[in-house]
Amino acid sequence: MPHVADDPTTKSAVQKCEERLRTLHPYVMADYDWLYADGMSRLEAMCQAAPSFSRDARGLAPRRTAVSGGVGQEAVFDSCTAPP
Repeated sequence: MPHVADDPTTKSAVQKCEERLRTLHPYVMADYDWLYADGMSRLEAMCQAAPSFSRDARGLAPRRTAVSGGVGQEAVFDSCTAPP
């Protein structure tokens, strides 16, 4: 997210991710779009909408552990806050 304004490749990747999420979770992404249009940053809007991704017409998704960055890598951030 920090490089969306500076890097066309990053901007394209974010847009593709958002479009895929709109296909998978249209109601959540409608909330995200509304929050973003209302003046929140992309990151703030996604943090607000994120809890709804675990909701599904079939019921709540099971809780999962956080994804790690892999061996020898650190996660950029582990909560819904801007990276340092």
